[in-house]
Amino acid sequence: MMPRLSGQSLLFLAIGLATSITAAYSVHRVDRERREREFMDEARKQTAILQTQLLVNSEILHGVSSFFRSTQVVTRAQFRSFVTPLLERHQFLQALEWIPAIAGDEREHWEERARADGLAGFNVTQKVDGKMVPATARPLYYPVYYVEPLAGNRKAVGFDLASSPARLAALTRARETRGTVATKRITLVQETASQAGFLIFSPIFRVGADGQEVFDGFALGVYRIGDMLNESVANRWPEGLHLTAFDGTDANPDSLIFGGAIPDSVASYSETIDVFGTPWRLRWDAAPAFSPGQSLAIAVLVGALFCLLTLAVVVAVESQRDKTSRIQEEVALRTAELREVNVALAKASQAKSAFLANMSHELRTPLNAILGYSELLLEDADESGDTAAVADLDRIRSAGKHLLGLINQVLDLSKVEAGKVLLHYEDVQIQELTEQVIDTVRPLATKRQNSLEINVVAITMSVDYVRLRQVLTNLVSNACKFTEGGTVRVDIEPVGGPDGDTVRFAISDTGIGMTEAQAKHVFTPFTQADESTTREYGGTGLGLTISQRLVALLGGDLDVSSQLGKGTTCSFVLPSVGAESESPSAGRSRPAPAA
Repeated sequence: MMPRLSGQSLLFLAIGLATSITAAYSVHRVDRERREREFMDEARKQTAILQTQLLVNSEILHGVSSFFRSTQVVTRAQFRSFVTPLLERHQFLQALEWIPAIAGDEREHWEERARADGLAGFNVTQKVDGKMVPATARPLYYPVYYVEPLAGNRKAVGFDLASSPARLAALTRARETRGTVATKRITLVQETASQAGFLIFSPIFRVGADGQEVFDGFALGVYRIGDMLNESVANRWPEGLHLTAFDGTDANPDSLIFGGAIPDSVASYSETIDVFGTPWRLRWDAAPAFSPGQSLAIAVLVGALFCLLTLAVVVAVESQRDKTSRIQEEVALRTAELREVNVALAKASQAKSAFLANMSHELRTPLNAILGYSELLLEDADESGDTAAVADLDRIRSAGKHLLGLINQVLDLSKVEAGKVLLHYEDVQIQELTEQVIDTVRPLATKRQNSLEINVVAITMSVDYVRLRQVLTNLVSNACKFTEGGTVRVDIEPVGGPDGDTVRFAISDTGIGMTEAQAKHVFTPFTQADESTTREYGGTGLGLTISQRLVALLGGDLDVSSQLGKGTTCSFVLPSVGAESESPSAGRSRPAPAA
């Protein structure tokens, strides 16, 4: 029988009820924030996967462009043999094409060549009122001349891209910037349904007989947007995650290119990505099935628990044991949940490691084969005196090494971010290390007509030799690359610090420099000062990013100061453990923390 409650007991019970409500709300809020974090992390991860896939697409087109640059005359059969394996590995590619630039007075000659290749009735055409008709006379045509696979794309053969304002704008920009450019959303000539598509242009410039570059058309990738997104990410993302994509920076229904709004969205995340000069707005929505919350059940359980415990304290001391039992049950429940979360995190880490390993194997294995065969062919051509083949093969080898360097840098950055870098500390003679770095970059400095100045104090410090050399090589190489006919200076000296002795490293140049706005973005992956810098000097935009992460792992902070037209200085300070010893101590290894 319930005893009569005093005023004090009623007050205590009221306080207990208020505490129950507060606890229930807190549990609900914590669970909601957890689900929102999971959703945001997954949305950013899927966006990164899509951007990686777009990068792979650009490399496919660069490969086709390199094939044309390295071959004097590419026949239709040679084009088919080269691109067929690429199409088989990348099912989302609708077609790969070659688009020559044809002067108006050469149109009949090119049409006769195509007919002689087996394309009976070939004409340069344009689309008028939904029908393909002979193109009107114009000074310059950009017809679809080579296309694979021909099946399903025959309607596009001969279509003059100059007759379409959207296509002409993109290919004109690609030719002027000499970079990869994508069109806005378009309807493909060969489209039989209602799916939107887009094109990616990569200009082709070959070296003519006079040594001057000659424009030779475009390598063109044709994509159905829905097919590409489904193949790239839609088949891989978790249940309940929904993507809507728009052509442009605004989520305008008229610009919808993929997906659509869902009525029961519980969270959303939007991001604008750059698709080779064309912005896409991505909106990720989470349906209730993405991460079902347990906040309501837990809140009810916690509220009931507090009510019962409060009432039990008022009624009898025996209820104290009931309170202890319920708390233990709750702790066990939360412990089990934490174990499940740890298992899920471990699986996610394993999946990322497997992805990196697969990417390394899939990209490096064929690329190493290409480099190996090009080396063998280059030796044979050099011995036989075939100078034309030597030049072509050297371009293939250079392009392959460039791509291998890009892959290595992407994988290096991934390892740093995943906390997989193992630091091996040893006593290093800094002057000797600096001389080795200078020897490595001296050919680049000579090529750019730069003088190298070195001011290094003979000191020994405990540091990871390999990672410090990687950082210094990146920074000195960058300084040489962006300086021509100037000076690159390396200063290394010990300085005092609040935590003991430290060593300051500074690499300065008298190169092109940067504005304050440009300097703020130098550590963003795949980013350089502007597009003109990338075109003129090349590079992946990862060197400074990796250097910053490695310096942070070594205990420092990389700083960049620059003035446009006057030069740039990169500096950082690392701790020295005072190992001024003639006999270096044994190395000490420890894993680096995740960046």
